This record gives sequence, C-alpha cells and structure tokens, in this order.
Amino acid sequence: MRSLARASIKDQVETIALNAAYALGQLEPQGIEMLISHITEGSSLTAENAAYGLQGAEHKDEKRRALAVFVLGMIGSSEGEVVLSLISSL
Repeated sequence: MRSLARASIKDQVETIALNAAYALGQLEPQGIEMLISHITEGSSLTAENAAYGLQGAEHKDEKRRALAVFVLGMIGSSEGEVVLSLISSL
C-alpha cells in the first residue's frame, strides 16, 4: 500500500493523487514522514498534494497537535491558507 500511495501521490489525475496523499496521512508515522519528504523534495504539485495529506492526518496527542498549530502560525501565510485549513479541520 505504501509504495502504491507513494507513486500515486505524483499522479497527474488530481483525485488519484489526493486520495493517495490522504491514505499516507493515515499511515502513522511512516506515511507522515513520506508526506513531509514530498513537501521538501517533490515538485510543487506533489508538495501541495502532500500538504493536503498532512491536513487530513491527526495525531492522538493533543499537545503535539497544538505544537503543529503553533509552528504553522509561526510560518505564517500572507493569504491566510493556514488559518482556513485550521478552521476547516475544526
């Protein structure tokens, strides 16, 4: 499953790529590590798909979720994408 999702996240068909990203987000911790590597090393489109996958992943530890929100706030965004993503997650 992991290798299929890893390859599929690069697919040109948006629904296939996003479904693969969401599937990786549910494979803790290996899937999340793969998504992070796609963000740092992948193409712009692959990085965007990986970001959606991370958005769908939820860590069970409340403190770690709070730290993730803190980091996103520190990174900031001039257009408010982070804020919109956090609101939709709530």
